[in-house]
Amino acid sequence: VFNEIQLPWLSTPYTEKYQRRPQEFSGYIQDKIEYPWMVINAGLRFDASNSHDSMWADPRVPDTTLYPTTWEFLWSPRLGFSHVITEKSTFTFGYGIYYQNPRYRDVYNNIDKRADMDEFFNTPMPLVGNPSVSAQKVTSYEFGFNTEVMNDYVLGVVGWSKDYSNMNSTEQVRVGSVRYTTFVNYDYGSARGVDLIFEKRRGRFFTGNLQYTYSVAMGNRSDPWAGYRNSEDPLTMPKMEVLQEYDRTHDFSAQMTIRMPKGYGIPLGGYYLFQNTMTNITLIAISGAPYTPILLNDKAGPINSERMPPIFTANMAFRKYINVLGNSRMVLGFVCTNILNRKNPVYVFPRTGDPDNPGGIDQRYIQEGLRSSTFYDRPWHYDDARSFDFFVEVEF
Repeated sequence: VFNEIQLPWLSTPYTEKYQRRPQEFSGYIQDKIEYPWMVINAGLRFDASNSHDSMWADPRVPDTTLYPTTWEFLWSPRLGFSHVITEKSTFTFGYGIYYQNPRYRDVYNNIDKRADMDEFFNTPMPLVGNPSVSAQKVTSYEFGFNTEVMNDYVLGVVGWSKDYSNMNSTEQVRVGSVRYTTFVNYDYGSARGVDLIFEKRRGRFFTGNLQYTYSVAMGNRSDPWAGYRNSEDPLTMPKMEVLQEYDRTHDFSAQMTIRMPKGYGIPLGGYYLFQNTMTNITLIAISGAPYTPILLNDKAGPINSERMPPIFTANMAFRKYINVLGNSRMVLGFVCTNILNRKNPVYVFPRTGDPDNPGGIDQRYIQEGLRSSTFYDRPWHYDDARSFDFFVEVEF
């Protein structure tokens, strides 16, 4: 049962309470085939869904006649294999199709308002859901090569590709004097990337890995509600791919875990400091997110053509194990995030690309004393500052 109140902070006709009973069914079969030189995993997923409502024959042509929704049946094949090249090297491949049902709030939004279309279409910016909207589709490929370069040291290279189609979006419809926005399967996108992984596997005292990803995420839009907010119709809707807001071209991480068993550590009299401990340190460096700049003429520049400053952070976790009764033990530890207390911007002012300086006329207001110097302070423009979490655990 899907029960929700839409936009409760707004007055009628935007607020709506509804209850619907959509149905979803899914099933999956998989087979694993093993040879001395290859392992194959093959699977097939089945999905069926029905929103159990009704919609116009064409969501772009409002009519008094409503047609009940029908079942949507989807098949998603999956295939993966690992092929032994040498005693220490393997080649891997993966392919799959994945579906995701639309959000039900996009399906049922203002559906009950169709009973009085004259009143509904006379409201500012009417938005109506679409019970006949289809599931979103992702087609994924992955190729990988792994080899042991030294004892317990492994190098891996993985190339991957994802194509997004039939994505849910909003589109403004104009029919005569009527203007409204509805949901359609219009948006699309893609993501391509390469992962490089160097890993130290087994080890009594030390394990760790280095990982670097180069990727590009493109799409015609980042926000499925952009068509509603920007009043985009079939003529003005984006028709070319641009960088997505979640694109991070470079993504680097280094992770190290140090374990000190009993009887090891720094000698201190008859005691070993740091024995029975585990320390984990993680370093992260990521490209900043793209954003759309505002130019000197106060017009928006090319979509997502500029990028925020990169993000650097370091985290640490420490655990001390103390034996208590029998096989039970107590764990004392802490987790520290952003050890260096670096100010990592996650939002910027689009005129300047700076998280603190709004630029333009807003900056002049401050210089002329018309606004306080703290008026544009935005602490939420930065990621979390350094923090410590201490904990006590008992393991049985």
